[in-house]
Parts: sequence; structure tokens; C-alpha cells
Amino acid sequence: MNNKQNNLQERVEKLRSLLKAAECVFIGDEEYFVNTKGESRISYADYAIAMIDEIENANNIQKRFSVIGK
Repeated sequence: MNNKQNNLQERVEKLRSLLKAAECVFIGDEEYFVNTKGESRISYADYAIAMIDEIENANNIQKRFSVIGK
């Protein structure tokens, strides 16, 4: 891996560890849902981590899913 890829991988791992520590994402089906504050929103960082997690783990193959921040 080159330096750029290593830097990106380090950022992804840092974001992933922060996400797991905070458990800041709800994952649902395609129905509308809200978090514990009654909001349906997500930060860019949480969204990116949720997408990377989906790419790596493929939990929703051929399905629509949604993510929101807690």
C-alpha cells in the first residue's frame, strides 16, 4: 500500500473504533424511523462508517436499508 492508502486506512479504523465505542448508528429497513431524540438524521462520519461496514460485511445484499445517528 502507498502512503495515501495507509492514511485512509488509519482514518477508517479510527472512525470505526469511535463508532463502536459510541454505538451511534441505528440500522433499519426502508421504513421511516427516528432515533431516541425523535430525529431522523446522521452525520457524514457515521454515514461513511455505516457504508464501509456494509461493504465489508455485506449484511444487506439486494436489500434497501437506512441508517440514522443515535
